[in-house]
Amino acid sequence: LEAAATKNDFDLMNVIDWQKAEEFFKAGSGIRNLNGMSVIPLETAANEGILHFIPEPRNPHGVDVSPTGDYIVVSGKLDPNGNVYSAERIKKAIADQDYDGTDPFGVPILKLDSVLEAQVELGAGPLHSQFDDEGHAYTSLFVDTAIAKWTLGPKAGHEGEDAFKLVEKLPVQ
Repeated sequence: LEAAATKNDFDLMNVIDWQKAEEFFKAGSGIRNLNGMSVIPLETAANEGILHFIPEPRNPHGVDVSPTGDYIVVSGKLDPNGNVYSAERIKKAIADQDYDGTDPFGVPILKLDSVLEAQVELGAGPLHSQFDDEGHAYTSLFVDTAIAKWTLGPKAGHEGEDAFKLVEKLPVQ
């Protein structure tokens, strides 16, 4: 199972416009009943701009949103980086239809360069991130047996050289 899960250089992170999905659902058209549940089919979600994908390097494990909602931090346990996506850049890429093709089911894939705000090298095996009220992220590193403390960017109060920077690794053994 693990070999199949790591065969690609990228996996795809789902981006769902829940407000658009809610509007579509309330309108009632295109909704299917599946075992007693109302669902928006995949093809419909792709065609209506409800669902988009973002390429995420090497087996992503944690997807965590900063307290302000401006940054989405994704860690892939086989990639030493914390990848920081900008909610603002994602919305712009969707509006501009800045796509890098579609997946086999027709879901548009946003261009990585258009939505990625920063990459911060954290260490071996980053998993999940938590945030403090001073603009720092704390990401668990399962191989390094540590917590990486690092700064978020301008929307979290860190500008210039202080933005998106590893501050320290805190051992946890």
